[in-house]
Amino acid sequence: MNTLSRSAKRILVLVSAVIILGLVAVPATGEPASGQGEFPDSWYFHGARRPARLRAMEGRMAPELSVRAWTNGKSPTLKGKIVVVDFWATWCGPCMRAIPENNALVAKYANKGVVVVGIHDSKRGWQHIPKVVRQKKISYPVAIDKGASAKAWKVSFWPTYAVVDRKGIVRAIGLTPGSVEKVVRKILTETAEPQDPKHWLEGTAGSRRRFEKLLAAGTPPPIHATEWINSGPLELEDLKGSVVLLNFWDPARPASIRGLRKNIILHRRYSGEGLVIIAVCRQKGRHEPAELIERMRIPYAVCMDDEMTTTESYLVNSYPDYFLIDRAGKLRIADCKDASVEDAVKFLLGEPSQRASNPARDQGRG
Repeated sequence: MNTLSRSAKRILVLVSAVIILGLVAVPATGEPASGQGEFPDSWYFHGARRPARLRAMEGRMAPELSVRAWTNGKSPTLKGKIVVVDFWATWCGPCMRAIPENNALVAKYANKGVVVVGIHDSKRGWQHIPKVVRQKKISYPVAIDKGASAKAWKVSFWPTYAVVDRKGIVRAIGLTPGSVEKVVRKILTETAEPQDPKHWLEGTAGSRRRFEKLLAAGTPPPIHATEWINSGPLELEDLKGSVVLLNFWDPARPASIRGLRKNIILHRRYSGEGLVIIAVCRQKGRHEPAELIERMRIPYAVCMDDEMTTTESYLVNSYPDYFLIDRAGKLRIADCKDASVEDAVKFLLGEPSQRASNPARDQGRG
């Protein structure tokens, strides 16, 4: 009995030490987890069990920051910058211990277009900010949340770190302080997309001559489908204002299946910004696409081109093949390289929208 009591005491001491040392974030609410995304789970608080609603923010435009007056410098310029957002509080031990790491980020990367901002909890502890700024020598702008920011950014524990890229896309949220720099370094290596789409095209100049008339026409051929899955029939004319990715695929080819999986990631990251994906399946043959789509949990529109009318009108000669239509409804890219599809998507999404809204933008189950 005495031995058991001593063991229990040791466990309590260890648990207390973990909390005191700030090895875990301070939670606000419990929430179920989601899976791994662009960066390793080990870079996040709670690892693979990080909150699903945080994970869902990644790949989407960052919400606005609704704050009171900045208390350590003027309102920073965030547009076109890589932004590290630290939701913190003076009452949060891990937050306080992470401040030197934030200062180090500023010192190392400010001249490379990286901005760090601290958004303090709106409910308590904000009256201590001036003292903490002085004592910790905080070198980045700090503001008090009005309450709306934490809600919009799905904050459920402190600190919650988010990294936003130059286009305003949330690339990671819920990071541990020691992992923030890894994400920043990754984004810094990314160069602006080239303006010339030739970088993204498959084939030689000779083999691509077959697309000259198709691209010169501008208006893409219509989709003639015998069946639609995950969507009602879609007309390209009705999708103006969105960027449309047409993925021609064959259910008998492993490369096509891999392409479908990549599309799921693209849908998750960019559908909220105006990307519509339509996977055009060739003749069914001995494979059953509907069962495959259900098993893979495909969230975007799929259509059956049993008569091969659409496939032939786009001059498709291999699977998978990718064609992109811009927001104005013009066919811009024919036969994009598999590895360049996301670059092309981001480039076209960055162009001005031709319509304020489009109900087809939220097509599919995702």
